[in-house]
Amino acid sequence: MVSVEQWAEVRRMRFVEGLGIREIRRRTGLHRETIRRALSSSTPPSYSRPARGSKLVSMDAWGWSSCVASFAG
Repeated sequence: MVSVEQWAEVRRMRFVEGLGIREIRRRTGLHRETIRRALSSSTPPSYSRPARGSKLVSMDAWGWSSCVASFAG
């Protein structure tokens, strides 16, 4: 995955300096397909994890309260 800084640098090299993809590849060490993806994307890359539910909620859905009640007495 390309960092935001790398994304900005690749786009600057292409659109400001007018460098070709091969030259950008030589300077950055990134794969040319990665460079193409960075150039085609108008927004910087972002990473977001999907929201995970609480383990306690899943235990309660499983019937944790009834399980505890059966051991309690």
